[in-house]
Amino acid sequence: MDKPAERRLAAVLHADVVGYSRLMAADEEATVRGVRELRGIAEGVVRQHRGRLVDFTGDSFLAEFASAVDAVSAALAIQRQSEAQGAKLSEDARLRPRIGVHAGEVRAEGEQIFGDPIHVAARLQMLADAGGVCISGTLREQLEGRLELELRDLGTHSLKNLSRPVQAYAVSERPSTSTGAAPPVPGFAGRPAIAVLAFAPFGAEPEQEYLGDGIAEDVITRLARHRHFPVIARNSSFAYKGRSVDAKLIGRELGVAYLIEGSVRRAGTRVRVTAQLIDARTGHHLWAERFDRELADVFAIQDEIVEAVLIRVYPEVMRVERERARLRDPASLDAWDCIVLARFHRNKGTRDDNQRAIELARRALELDPGCSEAVDALQTSHVRARVNQWNDQLVVDNATLLVSARRALELSGESPAALTALGNLLTMRGDYEDGIAALQRAVRLNPSSTDALVTLANALTRGDRAAEALPLIQTATRLDPNASESWLRAFTEAFSYWVLGRHEEAIRFAELTLRQVETHAGAHRVLISSQVELGLLDAARESAKTLLRLSPGFRISLLEQIIPWQPALIPRFAAALRRAGLPE
Repeated sequence: MDKPAERRLAAVLHADVVGYSRLMAADEEATVRGVRELRGIAEGVVRQHRGRLVDFTGDSFLAEFASAVDAVSAALAIQRQSEAQGAKLSEDARLRPRIGVHAGEVRAEGEQIFGDPIHVAARLQMLADAGGVCISGTLREQLEGRLELELRDLGTHSLKNLSRPVQAYAVSERPSTSTGAAPPVPGFAGRPAIAVLAFAPFGAEPEQEYLGDGIAEDVITRLARHRHFPVIARNSSFAYKGRSVDAKLIGRELGVAYLIEGSVRRAGTRVRVTAQLIDARTGHHLWAERFDRELADVFAIQDEIVEAVLIRVYPEVMRVERERARLRDPASLDAWDCIVLARFHRNKGTRDDNQRAIELARRALELDPGCSEAVDALQTSHVRARVNQWNDQLVVDNATLLVSARRALELSGESPAALTALGNLLTMRGDYEDGIAALQRAVRLNPSSTDALVTLANALTRGDRAAEALPLIQTATRLDPNASESWLRAFTEAFSYWVLGRHEEAIRFAELTLRQVETHAGAHRVLISSQVELGLLDAARESAKTLLRLSPGFRISLLEQIIPWQPALIPRFAAALRRAGLPE
C-alpha cells in the first residue's frame, strides 16, 4: 500500500546550468564530466547542510531543507565550490549553475516533493546570474539577522503560473570588513594546506575522546610550529567532529590538499589508535598506521603517536607533490613546485642534479623572496658544489647567501629551515659558535627534522665535536630510515668516525656513500685518508687516482677553501692525503 501524501514546510533549492546546450555541443565529454563533478559537489554540500537532494537530472537539480538558513548557506557553498572547480578551465568551458531558493509548504509523496515552492524556486533561478543565487522576499524575512549577506533588490516579478507577484533578491556572502586582504605568509606561497580532524572515539568513554582530541591538537600545534605547510586552525577542522563527511568535500570546503584523521579505541588496559594521511584532492589514502599500546601513561602514548605521525607526513606529502610538480609545464612552476623539485634534485647528489637544484632554488627565491626552504636548498647545493669542486656552479658567494638566510629568518619567524640554512652558512665561514647555536635551535623547534639533525651533525664534526654528532645521525636514521638523501648521512657518519680515529668504520660508511653517489669527492677523500691511517697504502693510492679522475683540479692546499674545518683537523687530514700521492 502506497504511503499517503505528507504536507510539510520546507526551503527548496532549484538549480540549472547556464548554457548547458551550448556546452554539450562544444564538448560533450567534458560537459558530462563537469556535470558529474557538479553533482558530487551538490550531493556533498546538501548533505553537509542537513538537506536532501531530491532530484538531479541532466543540467538541473532540486534539494529540500528544513531550514531557510541551511538552504541559502548550501546554495552559496555550491556556487563557491563550483567556481573553484571551474577555475582550471577557460571561461567558455566552465559550468556555471544559477540557483533559486524559496520556502513554503510542499507535498511529499515518497521521495518526491510537489507544490508552489518548487515552481517559485525554479522561476527565481531564471532571474539569477550565472554563478549567482536568487531568493524570494519570503525567504529574506526568515533569514533576517541570521546570515551575513549582501542583498540586491531585483524588484517584484509576476512569475508564470503564479497568481501573486514575488519579490526577488540576488544574494551573495558579505565581504570581509577588514581594510585589505592579509598578505600571504612569506615562505608559504602556493603550498598545499593541511587539516587535522579530531580523532574519532569508538565507544562512549570520555577518556577515548580526550585522547583523540589531544592527539589531533598536538599534531596541529607541531605542524604549525614546523612551518612546512599552512595548517588549518582547530576550530575549523574540528567542526567536522562526529560527522561522516567525504574527504574531498572537506578538502574543498576548507581549501586544503591533505587531511590527517584517525580513531581511538580502548579495550581494558590497552588502547588502539589509528592515523591516516589522505590526499583530499583524490580521496586516496597515502599512509596509514596503527598503534597498540598499554594505557599506563596516556601522555607518553600521545607524544609517541604525535611524533610518529609528524615523521611520516612531510616525506609522504613531498613525494606526492614532487610527482605533481614533475607533470607540470616547467614554464608554469610556482615557488612551491620549484622548492619540491629543487629538494628532489639536491638529494640525488650528482653534478647535473646539483646544477638543476641551484636553478630551481634561485627561481623559487625570485618568486618568493622570504622562502626559507628555497634558501636552504640553494645553500646546501652551493656547499656541495664547493665540496666537489664544481666551480662553475659557485654562482652565489657565502656573504650573499647569508643575507638571504637572515632575510628568510626574519620573514618566516624562526622556521627550522631558515635556521638550518643560517647555521650551516655561519659554520661554512668558520663561525662555529653562532652557527651550531642556530642549528641546535632548529632541532629544538622541529626534533623530527632530519635535515636539521644531519646538518648539525656535519657542523659539529667540522668543529671537532664528532662525538656529539654520531647520536644525531643515528636519530635521523631512526626517524626516516628510507630517506632519499641517506648517502649524506652515510658521508657525515664516515667523516665523524674519521675525526674520532675509528678508521675501519670511516671506510665502511665512505664506501656506503660512494655506492649511492660514486662522484662524491668528500667521501673519496675520507676513504683515502682512513686507508692511509690503517696502512693500506696501495688501496689509498688507487683511491687517489679515482679522486683525481673525478676532480682533476684537486690540490691538498685547497682543503681549507673547499670546506672550513677547525684548524686542528687540517694537518692530520692533509698528511694522510699527501702520503697517498695526491698533489700539493
